[in-house]
Amino acid sequence: MHFTLETFSFFRAIAYYEFSWSDILIEVVENGTNVVRANGVNGFNQDDIVAFELSPGAYYLRISEPEAQFEELRSCSTFMLTVTTETVAESSSRINLAETCPYLFPPKKLNQIAFLSPMSDNSAHVAYDFRADVANKHWSTDFDLEVPSTFRALVPPHRMDIDIELLSLDEFGEKDSTVAKSNDYEEDSVYAALPPGSYRLRFKFLANYRKHLRFPSADECIHFSAEIAIAPTDKVMEEIESVHCPAVSSIPPKYSELVSTTIQRPLDFTPPSEINMKFALQVPSLFQAQVNYNFVAGGVYFTLKGTNIRSPFLSGKANRTYVSRIGKNSAFLDELLHPGSYELVIEDDTEYPQALKDTGGCATLLLDYAIEVGVAPDNYCDDADTIPEDLSSEDSRPYGGPQARDGTVRISGWHYVLPEENSFTYVLFNVEEPSFVRYWISAFDDETDIDFLLWQNANKGGILDVSSGVGVAESRLMKLEPQDEPYMLELYMYERVAPDCSYAAFEFAVETAAIAENRLSCPDVLPSPRLPPASLVFESGEFYDLFSDEFYITGDDVEAGQFGDVFATHRTHITVEGEFILYVSVGYDFVTTDFSMRLRDGTGSVIAESKSYAPYSSASFVDFESELDAYLEVGNYTLEVTEQIYGAHSDDGCHRFQFDLLGYSLDEPASPTPGGPSPPPQGGVVYQVYPPAGTALDPTLPLSLDVLFSEHIDREASGIPDNYDERLNWVKNNLVAYLVEASSLNKVTLTSSPLPKRTSSPSDLRIWLVARPTRSTWTPPSSSR
Repeated sequence: MHFTLETFSFFRAIAYYEFSWSDILIEVVENGTNVVRANGVNGFNQDDIVAFELSPGAYYLRISEPEAQFEELRSCSTFMLTVTTETVAESSSRINLAETCPYLFPPKKLNQIAFLSPMSDNSAHVAYDFRADVANKHWSTDFDLEVPSTFRALVPPHRMDIDIELLSLDEFGEKDSTVAKSNDYEEDSVYAALPPGSYRLRFKFLANYRKHLRFPSADECIHFSAEIAIAPTDKVMEEIESVHCPAVSSIPPKYSELVSTTIQRPLDFTPPSEINMKFALQVPSLFQAQVNYNFVAGGVYFTLKGTNIRSPFLSGKANRTYVSRIGKNSAFLDELLHPGSYELVIEDDTEYPQALKDTGGCATLLLDYAIEVGVAPDNYCDDADTIPEDLSSEDSRPYGGPQARDGTVRISGWHYVLPEENSFTYVLFNVEEPSFVRYWISAFDDETDIDFLLWQNANKGGILDVSSGVGVAESRLMKLEPQDEPYMLELYMYERVAPDCSYAAFEFAVETAAIAENRLSCPDVLPSPRLPPASLVFESGEFYDLFSDEFYITGDDVEAGQFGDVFATHRTHITVEGEFILYVSVGYDFVTTDFSMRLRDGTGSVIAESKSYAPYSSASFVDFESELDAYLEVGNYTLEVTEQIYGAHSDDGCHRFQFDLLGYSLDEPASPTPGGPSPPPQGGVVYQVYPPAGTALDPTLPLSLDVLFSEHIDREASGIPDNYDERLNWVKNNLVAYLVEASSLNKVTLTSSPLPKRTSSPSDLRIWLVARPTRSTWTPPSSSR
């Protein structure tokens, strides 16, 4: 059955049959190349091709049945076939998160038993996370007052621009006049003394142009925090303490203890009123703070402003403002802070009525806080890093942005906090010249699935590409033409089982095609060999080290079809004659190539798959790597090195990659044989460091060192801590790695963030050295190592 797809589409087919005398098989085959794109999965009386994505092109559905073993069964087989296709754009448009949004809209009317009534003493107080009506861009809440009352509403800073307006209504429920309004880009607050009558509180939802953030679409589940209170004015006046109190502008910080303090602040001030507490951190620390107050008679909110934050997960220093969460008569923060400078700011920008100011009264705040220096629990939710939403804005600078004039950019990070399941994250980017656009994401939790959708613009004017595979990683390469408006990459959180914080590594690059394609040119003479060996034999007791950064995949290795993406796979068959630890790394150019690896056992089953990441070294052409490691017993194995060949590639280029294979025998070393491989040196020494000596390095970039020891590391016996900060001190105190200035031999730059290598190999350790200006001399401590 032949069919043609005009755009990216999902395809599904099921064949139903009687299993007793039939065995129907179905496959989707690419027309012209005869490449099988999908096989049916055998089930109870059926063969099912689970829904999957197909690129535009021509295909056919092949239906077959193996010949029956018994002649009497070789007859006609009856089956039912169900086939369906749906464009990805249609499928995406049906993902309406608003239908399952857990947040509620603000009440349409406050005059009900749950809020404002004589039973509540004509008072109302709500503090919730409300759903935002982004479809209509506004929401109104009406209320009637029977007695003179004081009204207050607060909305903390939000990714949107949320304005508040308080209106008085006439007898027909129409607008009479504006009582108060707030049109700030950050927090918004209104305060008013109201006579009996009818009123309307209106929220307006606008795009935050100052932050260059797109306005959410109607199908997104967007919520905002708000605190709203109404109380009879005479009750409010009773809350105001008619005593003289001096203005407090700053609070001295205290560390590593729980601090409780009461602050009396005067209400006769010219907005805004601020109380500050400044402190600095040299190590990751836990910060917790809560402010309690009477919201109507003197409510506040607070922020924590961080500058020059030195997070190990960022490519540069960052500034960030943490906004307090709000509850009834309280606001709080609970954050894991990285080294940097911080300022706690308790704010109140309310213009209080003159009658209240004339009392000379004070409002009372209760502040509880703790700065737990050096306390950074491993399981603590660190949500400091989120994927930047506009790569042309300053918000992307800590991750590698903003984009240059020609549109080039490289966004990199491996600690981005992921949003909840069934949510969207959007990334806007500009293309100024014909460019390669490469994006990749890999979640740390095995039960996470993230999909990519590339749109023509922020209004989802047309879908250009979809990557919706199953698994924790997604990867794509596109060649895009310049246009006047930004393109938009959508990250759809299809599945996220982890109830707590879940993180992902994310890489995004835009590079002009003229520069990128130059790196795909073939050398005048290809090296020989230009691919890893077709076979290897691991002899018991030996050590194997195979390295080359001059391997190439060429157009001869792959037959590109008319439609879609294809793969080029090179296989190395390994015969193992003992127990071994295998470590393999493939390094490549992130923008132009995409490699992965699989290891199969003698039955063909996949026993290990590679993990990809961005290395922190500038050696050679490599700026992305895939790693694989496995424990091998006696037997036969096949290592598959695969490159995905995207439609953006030409057919005649050369795709260079670096290949590093290490085999460690777990058996006793064999006696050296003439011409044979040499066993690793014994006696507890550093056997190999990568990048090797003599490598040209960029001093402005972080450096990653892969250290291979000659003996296996017993982490427990060696005392290597599991905690990140303790491990950092262990590396420093034991002089595992440090830099010495060659001319003076006495200026040493400390390691910044050592991490274990992301493999299970017991002989590996990864050390990071982050480039920072050296301002003073550091004398290494004595060591018995």
